[in-house]
Amino acid sequence: QNKEDLEKHIVNSGPINCADMIRQRAIKNPDGSCKKINTFIHKASPFTPDFFCDGDPSDHKLTCPHNFDLTICSRTGGKWPPKCTYAQSMVKNSQICIVCADNRPVHFSSEGPCDGWHGGTV
Repeated sequence: QNKEDLEKHIVNSGPINCADMIRQRAIKNPDGSCKKINTFIHKASPFTPDFFCDGDPSDHKLTCPHNFDLTICSRTGGKWPPKCTYAQSMVKNSQICIVCADNRPVHFSSEGPCDGWHGGTV
């Protein structure tokens, strides 16, 4: 993934509609099918995930030191757009693990701390 791919997963605070957001942002698997699970990270001004990748040009996972609200979208029906339907849940104040490369976030790895990563929390 590149920074533009990660930016598709960052949204403003407030409720979203998973199906609408996934369709508008053309989020899908490499084969064009609908993703089973997709996570949206809500901005927490002034913090966005790219704020935390500065200063280390190497590729690494990073547990962001600021928590974010998340919307988790789970596919409930359909495999191919536009017939995909999603259930959604909101997770408040969660740690997130991202992958940084060249001082930029390139991938949302998981909710919670980066398990098994020697770098730990920055």
